[in-house]
Amino acid sequence: MKKIFNKKNLISCCLVLAIVFSIIQLVKSAAPNPGHSWSEVGDEGTEALPVSRGGTGQTSLTANSVILGNDTNPVQLVAPGTAGNVLTSNGTTWQSAAPSLTSGAVVLLYANESGSAIINNNTQEVNLMNWNLNIAKSTYSYYILEAIVNGNSAANVNTNVNFTWRFKENSTALKNFNWRSISSNLMGSGVRSTATLKIIISNAEANENANWIISGQMSNANANIQMQVHSFRVYGVK
Repeated sequence: MKKIFNKKNLISCCLVLAIVFSIIQLVKSAAPNPGHSWSEVGDEGTEALPVSRGGTGQTSLTANSVILGNDTNPVQLVAPGTAGNVLTSNGTTWQSAAPSLTSGAVVLLYANESGSAIINNNTQEVNLMNWNLNIAKSTYSYYILEAIVNGNSAANVNTNVNFTWRFKENSTALKNFNWRSISSNLMGSGVRSTATLKIIISNAEANENANWIISGQMSNANANIQMQVHSFRVYGVK
């Protein structure tokens, strides 16, 4: 009868077992070792990793929010809030808040750059552009009204033309601007007068819901005499 476990077979079995054991040890050494029980990390990665272990303590983070540290507690989130807000410190933490304006800051409250209707052949005063003060008048220390205006008389108008521009509040004149334009056939060309007009109104002088107007008036009714407001702006100054 032939021997199954001879010396050579025994050595071969030992070598195979040694190789298998070595492979097992290599696999075990390559597997990640967190240094603690996997149960402490969370249930298969679905629970929030605590801050003390390098996590956030939150199961999700709201899109576009800013993350704030919170000691060993779960991190806090600050949402963007209203459009134009900035991240502001209140001395204790951070919050989304409207930017505060320092004294002297100038804010454009209104701008109409499209131009008013062109007025001609009319000597009546015409309200050309306006804006309503729809904020508390005390919001700013004072207001600046600015308008770019144009008066034009063609070459065949051989006479002086007086243009009067008025800033008004609720139809009451605040200030008049006057100038004279002249044109003559002998000159061969028209006269065009463009100017930037400004007026300052304190919050004490302004009325709540004031309707600020820029108007124009010509002294001559002629199809070749024209006036127009190119732009009208209102600024608030802190």
